[in-house]
Amino acid sequence: MTNSTKKITDIISRYYHEKIQIGSDQVNIIANAIRGRAPGCNLLVFGAGYDSALWEKINYDGYTLVVEHHPEWCRNMAQFANVKPISYPEISVKNSLPINIDNMEKHDIPNVLKEKPWDVIIVDSPPGYTDTDPGRSLSIYWASKISGPHTHIFVDDYERPVEKCYADTFVRSDDFCCFEIARWSGRKMLMLWRVGKDKGFNPVFSVDYPATRRPIRWLVNEPDFRVVMFHDATLPISDMFQLGLFDETTFAVVSFSWVVNEKRIRDLQTFFGDAAEKIGASDVFKNQVILIMNSQEEYEMAKAALPECNIAHVNNTCFLDFDLFKVDAEIEKKYDAVYNAKPLAFKRHHLTSEVDSKVFITYDVNEANEGLTALVDINEFFPTLVERNISSKKVMEVASSAYVGLSLSEVEGACYASTEYLLCGLPVVSTPSQGGRDAFYDEYNSLICAPDPNEVARSVAELKQRLLNGEITSEQIRENCIKRINFFRYSFIDALKICIRKAGINTPDERVESLVMNAIKNNNKLINSRNFWTSRVERG
Repeated sequence: MTNSTKKITDIISRYYHEKIQIGSDQVNIIANAIRGRAPGCNLLVFGAGYDSALWEKINYDGYTLVVEHHPEWCRNMAQFANVKPISYPEISVKNSLPINIDNMEKHDIPNVLKEKPWDVIIVDSPPGYTDTDPGRSLSIYWASKISGPHTHIFVDDYERPVEKCYADTFVRSDDFCCFEIARWSGRKMLMLWRVGKDKGFNPVFSVDYPATRRPIRWLVNEPDFRVVMFHDATLPISDMFQLGLFDETTFAVVSFSWVVNEKRIRDLQTFFGDAAEKIGASDVFKNQVILIMNSQEEYEMAKAALPECNIAHVNNTCFLDFDLFKVDAEIEKKYDAVYNAKPLAFKRHHLTSEVDSKVFITYDVNEANEGLTALVDINEFFPTLVERNISSKKVMEVASSAYVGLSLSEVEGACYASTEYLLCGLPVVSTPSQGGRDAFYDEYNSLICAPDPNEVARSVAELKQRLLNGEITSEQIRENCIKRINFFRYSFIDALKICIRKAGINTPDERVESLVMNAIKNNNKLINSRNFWTSRVERG
């Protein structure tokens, strides 16, 4: 947690109390919207009350104005906030419906409301409990007139007829993303949030689990649409939503490094369920979030559990830069097999023990030294050579010095190394696996054998002989792999096109394809365009 985030958490903890009628979840969302326009946020609040001091403190480095029609509340709250009087002449709940535009327009907007370009407006006054109360018809109308495209507008008590009718008429529109935020106080009470368009404001940062903070990475960030991609993380999407970053032109993609099992599916169901219950955002998440699954089995399971969500079978390894991994006939074949894997238990290096001539490519690790990720001394399996922490170019050279690639884990994710072998023209010996690497295998380029050292050695010898006999060629293995990569890339683009069309964005399909393909080509594994293992998203 950064100092600024902790400061706001401490402020809410100190100043939020039971007399404040706005729900705590709603306060947190409004606070994030305010801090999203900080420093220098111009905040306008219709209605002085027990929450006035809270807004003043949250917007500590900006300008806060509270307008209030009741003289006593003006006097009482003046010690806590910048409160100025305002009046709502000849307006009542009873005469507010049906809407009469002429009646609205005859009331000039008070000068006090025009003194600033407002970044956030909260409409929580005047009262509208009875027919004789002023109601919020005029305050909602004025809020719509003094707001800009970037302004967040919150209308409380949206479940009441006057608030709902006027907000739907003057605040909701096709040009803005709007959400209903629920709270319960014996009955369901709603707040409408019109999300201000977020262009050109303070930078947004992602924070990963080691607490490294960096500017958020965008796959596409264009005026007509933008795409943010998270790897093994969904909660940052909620953060972006609450920061006002999810307008109708924004789409989020979630990819997974490990097999998506039943527990992960339950976690996803909880995520979408919480979005619906806490912040009324389930529709946005279902319309603007794409889940990509590495295997067909994962796709079918996720689709059955989350039928209304956007889910696509897109194997992660399609984001490899296949220009980095090539067939190089100039490189001498020195080894029967290559195994590119971290020195961890789940990689099952012991299955190579009967392969006489082999090279290991491996890396320093920081995973927990237990269970599947227990550290293994790979030298116990007598590799001919070990290459550690080498570049992608060097990986290609070392892999190309072997006849066959090995992929021996039982469970993991898509497995980049396996697809890299194929791009270098190596056939693959694999054991049965979960996670999606077999999405690239066929009878031509691979053998899937039992997890037994003798079976692994026999399969390596068979594929090596097929290469030497010319039954299979490195060039054809690579060509078939590229076709499969492109199939998954276009599956990804097609899923995004569908979401863009549903959102009513008139971007030509060719432009979507060009922007995404260029992003993929510009960096291996989308390393510079995807946010990995992000714990949260926050403002600069």
